[in-house]
Amino acid sequence: MIDNYKIEIDFKVFERVMQGKCTFIALVNDKTRQIYKVGNIIELETVNAVENNKKKTESVSAKILNLLYFENVKDLVDMVGKERIGYPKSANVDKIEDGFVATYSNEGIEKFGLVAVEFKLD
Repeated sequence: MIDNYKIEIDFKVFERVMQGKCTFIALVNDKTRQIYKVGNIIELETVNAVENNKKKTESVSAKILNLLYFENVKDLVDMVGKERIGYPKSANVDKIEDGFVATYSNEGIEKFGLVAVEFKLD
C-alpha cells in the first residue's frame, strides 16, 4: 500500500521545486515523519496568495525516492547541498540553521534529528 502525506512548504522553496533545483525536503524526524517510506507519495503544498481572506494554494505530487538522516543542519547541508534543500547557493549555513531552529526548535532537532526526503515529481 502506498501512503500519501501532505507537506506545507515556503513559496520560494516551492518555486525551486518546480524549477527542478530543490529535490529534497528537510524536516525534523519526529513521529509524524518517522512513518515515511520510500515509494510513498508526498503532496508539496504552498500558500502563494490570500484573496478575500481565503488562501490560494498550489501543490504538486512527488514520490519519495530516498530518506537520509542527520543529527544536525550542518551535516545535512554538507551532504545534500543548499540548493537541493531549497536554499540559494549563496545562503549562509548559520542562517539556514537559524531557519530550522525557528521552525522546529533546537530541542526538537536535538531530540529527533533531521530527515532529508529525496523526491521526484510525478
